[in-house]
Amino acid sequence: MSSPGIYRGNDGGLYYFQSNFAVGGNGRCAWFGFNQNAGWANVFFGSWTRDGQIIRGMEGRWCDVPWSNFLGSGEIAVDFQHLGRRTTWVRRSVTGGFGGSRWSPESNAPSFPALSRGKRDFEESSLSGVWQTNTGAFYYLRELPSGQVFWFAIRPDLAATHVAMGNRRDNRVWATWLDIPPGQVRSQGNLSLRLLPPNFMEIESSSASFGSSRWIKLS
Repeated sequence: MSSPGIYRGNDGGLYYFQSNFAVGGNGRCAWFGFNQNAGWANVFFGSWTRDGQIIRGMEGRWCDVPWSNFLGSGEIAVDFQHLGRRTTWVRRSVTGGFGGSRWSPESNAPSFPALSRGKRDFEESSLSGVWQTNTGAFYYLRELPSGQVFWFAIRPDLAATHVAMGNRRDNRVWATWLDIPPGQVRSQGNLSLRLLPPNFMEIESSSASFGSSRWIKLS
């Protein structure tokens, strides 16, 4: 098993990681990874991989988000390697051109970077872009051609940060989210959003307490 926290990859990135065991016996895992100097940022959402009752690693989907200029996405599987109380990650397989292949716990991470409104303009019909909510949180959202949706959400005061993955169908989005560091909130759940053209969304339902209720697209 790998502990929640911050990991540094051999791609120079910092990865803010969280997991949760309380979902169907096979916990969710999520990260937000970025390298500000190299100009990339991605999210991951997946679950543990097991050998019987032993957790061996994790696997799921990754996707670049509009914090950066890159637009990759794919699948990734990671194995855990244990040395005493220290757990490192080693990439087992990947699609989509993901750069990192090894990660280690980071105890001296720098301050979280200043917020950016993104560096790329997207088609108006796409949800991809930077959104802001009625609570002041920023959402770095990416919609793939398949309709799959990923985002990283952060409040400017860093009180809450989460990663989500879901799907868009017509004027609705269904997603599952998991809170991650550096935010202090620890929650998870499922939610549905309704799109209000041209550049608004509002929450329809959520399985757990969710602070934001209305979104406006900034870019």
